[in-house]
Amino acid sequence: MKYLLFFCTLLLSLNVLSQNKIAKRHYNEFLETRIFSSDKNSIKDDNITHIDIGYSNEKAFFTKLFTKETTIFDRKNGDTSQSFLHIENNYYFDLNFEGDKYILNQNYPWLHLPSIKDIHPQNLPKNDEINYLSKISIYRDSTIYYFTTHKDFYGQIMPLWGYPAKYLGSIEAREQQIAKELSVIQSDAVNDSICVLEIIILKTGKVTDVKSIGGKNSELNDIAERAVFLDRNRDFGKYKPKWRAAIMYNSGRPMDTKLKMFIKLKKDGSVQILLPKTMRNYTGN
Repeated sequence: MKYLLFFCTLLLSLNVLSQNKIAKRHYNEFLETRIFSSDKNSIKDDNITHIDIGYSNEKAFFTKLFTKETTIFDRKNGDTSQSFLHIENNYYFDLNFEGDKYILNQNYPWLHLPSIKDIHPQNLPKNDEINYLSKISIYRDSTIYYFTTHKDFYGQIMPLWGYPAKYLGSIEAREQQIAKELSVIQSDAVNDSICVLEIIILKTGKVTDVKSIGGKNSELNDIAERAVFLDRNRDFGKYKPKWRAAIMYNSGRPMDTKLKMFIKLKKDGSVQILLPKTMRNYTGN
């Protein structure tokens, strides 16, 4: 069977090359096929070296932007004397999380995420077993297409870094309180508006910093930031909400991390809060 797959791969490689001299195909023993294309790509951010787009069940399900410059996450919120720093050379976006999708579109509006229909037929493998697109790696001078035997290839992979921080209180209560506060002050926040918060949560569960990284500045942003720190003060009271820290997958230990919170003020005046379900790098970016 192995030799038959190799033979089929070889035949397809010859066929692809005969149609387009810029593409070639490679097969490895892990039942993964790679197709190389020297088509040029437009990457409009000089800091980005290449882009990975992962697919699950024939839909784009994550995007990872690899950068020349590293991102340093200081858990002590600006105290550079602390030795425990997380350094990343990529930004990860979960396309099933509205917060990541919003920031991706806001910061990289030029980025096009190819759908299965966008893939040229000559790049699709003819093998009956290896026929599911799992990833595309986009470089300025080339593109690599990865195909596997698994329709949900990345869905079978356990979290690479760990599990994101989790709010242990009532999300519904926070949504109701933010909506009530906006209605009481007769906010000028536009209904159907959005904000995305970046939160630093230490391994103790303590929140040390909150800032808005997406959406227009408005009362929605201000009230949402306060709601992260306090359940109620004069508006929400004096008790801090409880968070469970992010967990390292390989050790099960809590860790300091960043987390995005997506908040939407709907047309009917209600508020929706969404949190990420995956974490694929240390910083939470």
